[in-house]
Amino acid sequence: MTDTTFLLLQLIAHLLADYTFQSQKWCDQKKKRVINHVHLLHTLIVFLCSWVLSFDWQFWIYALSIAIIHLAIDCLKSLWDQTNPEPKADSILVRAGFFIDQIFHIFTFLGFTCLYLNKANPAPMIAFEERTIALFAAFLISTKPANILIQNLFAAFEIPIADSEKKNEAELQNAGKLIGIAERFLALTLILHQQFAALGLIIAAKSILRFKSTMRNEYILVGTLLSFGIALLLGVTILNIWPNSMTQ
Repeated sequence: MTDTTFLLLQLIAHLLADYTFQSQKWCDQKKKRVINHVHLLHTLIVFLCSWVLSFDWQFWIYALSIAIIHLAIDCLKSLWDQTNPEPKADSILVRAGFFIDQIFHIFTFLGFTCLYLNKANPAPMIAFEERTIALFAAFLISTKPANILIQNLFAAFEIPIADSEKKNEAELQNAGKLIGIAERFLALTLILHQQFAALGLIIAAKSILRFKSTMRNEYILVGTLLSFGIALLLGVTILNIWPNSMTQ
């Protein structure tokens, strides 16, 4: 197993623990108190995901360190939420809170993973093809992590839904999440097969969609561009770093 494969596996562990296995209900409960049972349960999941996906029992101390620091970061974020129950809309720190939180988490698992690869004697039980793990990570990013990223980008740039549409906001967002995942999967698959013309046709076809509300049209247009942009970035990255043998 290469060092890059190991780093990708730890990225997958982070995505699973912080997104796939963490519900919005948990996030809301973590905001209510600086530390509670949800924090501890989430920390356990972070530890298990990191340790299991290392495929090396020796990594347990590093996985535990990642989980403990992850807990500390989450508690600090909860403390911030507690001391700012009604934050100012123009606060950059509040609007960028999600990105700051994720940067700290990413640097945490990257730091301990690099320390493990440099200081320890890695002995993974299973070997994986690097490109296969990269593809899995790309499609995983295209699911819930991409949805949450887009949602927070909307919040950061203060892009609201029109007042007349707010009563249907939940339904619109839920449908948009499912559509977003489907279109990113489709776009990423086409990009990996270098079918850029087909991808262009899909984007052009979706641009025909129109609603009576101008704000809703802009909301969907921005969401579409961000969604396809994420898929394009992931696909081009894989094509350049891990090209298919048929395209080399």
